[in-house]
Amino acid sequence: MTVYQVKRDLVFAYGRDTEGIMLDVSRRLRDLTDAAAAADYSGQNAQEFKNQVVEHIETFNGECASAAKQLVTVVADQTTRIAQALGGQPLTIEAPVMTIDPPAIVVDLDTERADIASLNSLAAAIGTLCGQVEELWGEHKSRFDALGNEGWMGPEYDDASTQVNSLTTNILAAIETSKSAMTTTVDRQIAVLTGG
Repeated sequence: MTVYQVKRDLVFAYGRDTEGIMLDVSRRLRDLTDAAAAADYSGQNAQEFKNQVVEHIETFNGECASAAKQLVTVVADQTTRIAQALGGQPLTIEAPVMTIDPPAIVVDLDTERADIASLNSLAAAIGTLCGQVEELWGEHKSRFDALGNEGWMGPEYDDASTQVNSLTTNILAAIETSKSAMTTTVDRQIAVLTGG
């Protein structure tokens, strides 16, 4: 027996939860741009290095924003179809606005200076904050799965679940790719400085 069900309050709660989670993702990424800007490293290479790290972060934030928009669009479209087929009104879930507004990168171009401990701390921050972002995407997936327990039933949920699983897998891979790119950038700079 196939059951179709959409509980509007639970779908809207999912939307609010998703917005909160994704804004938290952007906050973590903003923290990472702050860490890059604050690294005790100055000179021309430092300017290029810090800009490169921040560009990686901004690109990844854009990937997260795109995935979040796709997620809420899938849920809103599919739940609306069922709700309207059962005589209800459309369900609207807004995609979160994910911006990080990174700080301006300002370095002393007249002084060439690098604190290796500070660069190592940046590498550690990259690992920690990327891990937190990964946990937040896992939390989103759990919230979506919970929606399927009672808030939304039917084949459309199953189809949406397949799409959410795919998007989540892709974004988790993007986290690893971004983390690797940023860590490699830091490690390469440390190697140049230390002659390693």
